[in-house]
Amino acid sequence: MEKGKLIVFEGLECCSKTTQIKKLKEYLESKNKKVIVVREPGQTIAGQQIREILIQTDYELDPVTQMLLFNACRSDIYKNIVKPELELGTYIIQDRCWWSTIGYQVFGGGLDFEKTQEVINFAINNIMPDLVFYMHIPFDKYPETFKERSKQRGEKLSSFEEKDMDYFSKVYKGYDYLSNKYSDITVKIESLKSIEDIFEDIKRVIDLRVN
Repeated sequence: MEKGKLIVFEGLECCSKTTQIKKLKEYLESKNKKVIVVREPGQTIAGQQIREILIQTDYELDPVTQMLLFNACRSDIYKNIVKPELELGTYIIQDRCWWSTIGYQVFGGGLDFEKTQEVINFAINNIMPDLVFYMHIPFDKYPETFKERSKQRGEKLSSFEEKDMDYFSKVYKGYDYLSNKYSDITVKIESLKSIEDIFEDIKRVIDLRVN
């Protein structure tokens, strides 16, 4: 049986991940692929409970606690969903992965890179994405874009979305670092374009590198 594919969408808050994930799922299903969408954090029963702790705004968790909770959730997802579904030939579209931990807790929160990477590798059992779509917004455009898109969404901000722009500038540097370090599996998608133009860029990559 052909092994499945792990396709990840990453980026700062309000970068159009959710919309494009939905469109890609529909596109791959039109090609007769079995597709599931996995969200980090969340997805499993344990993962959803951890998610509620992580995104609450009643009190602030320190970066070490955040990192350990994210990886507890990640371990559960990879053991019970990602690994078995890949073996069944499923195409998995993942809404965030361990890149977020490097971006937010290491670059944003100041955790040690090597120690954090060791925990991540243990949690994911060294399963790497086949492809990462880095939904990129130039940082000089990000504050206004975040303000507009979060307002349009009309939802309460999570604890991470409430961070200031100095924090997000550090996270942004983390994503740039990762996209360069893993350039062989990363495609930077400019996400200030229209929804349809963004998806055309994604579809071209999928047709070339995945199908």
